[in-house]
Amino acid sequence: MNKSVSLYIPCYNAEKTISECLEGALAQIYPLEEIIVIDDGSTDDTLLIAKQYPVRTISLNKNYGLGYVRNVALLEIKSEFVASLDADCVPDKDWLKNLLEEFDNHQDKMVVGVGGKLIESQKNSLADSWRSKHRPQHWGETLAVNPPYLSGSNTVFRREIIVELGQYSLQYQTNYEDVDLSQRSIYCGYRLIYTPKAQVNHLRKDSFWSLIKANQKKHYYCEYNSSNTLKRFFLKCKINFLQFNKDIKVDIRDRSVLGFSISLVIFAINALSDFILFIKQKNNQVVTEI
Repeated sequence: MNKSVSLYIPCYNAEKTISECLEGALAQIYPLEEIIVIDDGSTDDTLLIAKQYPVRTISLNKNYGLGYVRNVALLEIKSEFVASLDADCVPDKDWLKNLLEEFDNHQDKMVVGVGGKLIESQKNSLADSWRSKHRPQHWGETLAVNPPYLSGSNTVFRREIIVELGQYSLQYQTNYEDVDLSQRSIYCGYRLIYTPKAQVNHLRKDSFWSLIKANQKKHYYCEYNSSNTLKRFFLKCKINFLQFNKDIKVDIRDRSVLGFSISLVIFAINALSDFILFIKQKNNQVVTEI
């Protein structure tokens, strides 16, 4: 399984988790060509901490966003395979080995990327418990071919194919760049593999407000293919309602009144944001037509 692979870790204000992430990366049983930490304009000690480890660091002069950072990694890395880890994820020591094994198990150049299972390790607070139940970042306990997308939190891709596909979109700063690339890969006839054998532990801790903010960003970036402002608005409303319906089923199953309250607040904020965005777009459309 001698594959040339390098790992990069995008970072933005990750001083609380970068040490554990790097220790996990350096403990991989599969040999890495190099590990690169790309600091996306952090204002904390992320870069200073990273420099204490035997890794290469790249510091950007401002916060460009994930799409940009991932493209910097593709430019800097020359290995055939490019692995990525979020800065708040700690991989099992056989994480990379298990990901790369799937390229051998599916000996087909059409397999462009493999992703692993993210496990929420923080569940003590209500916000973290809600996130782990309602927003799991994995596709279950069985291997899947062409899941809806591979989460950028822990993946390996064939570098040459990602470059061929046009790399990552720069319009996505904190979300959806991984979904967009996954969908383009499948559309172009390539295959993605999800394997639960490759596991990372997620260190993220949320407060109530950070949870609300994160969900609002993800809803903002959810896909809607229509240039018609009204159709786009109703499609966003439909997506929001379907997600709310899915969320409250979990709350009812768990008999969680507090969980239902969070689900309701997220639904209401997303609905209000959709309405405000619709009004703004409608007004801009009127101005343009005049």
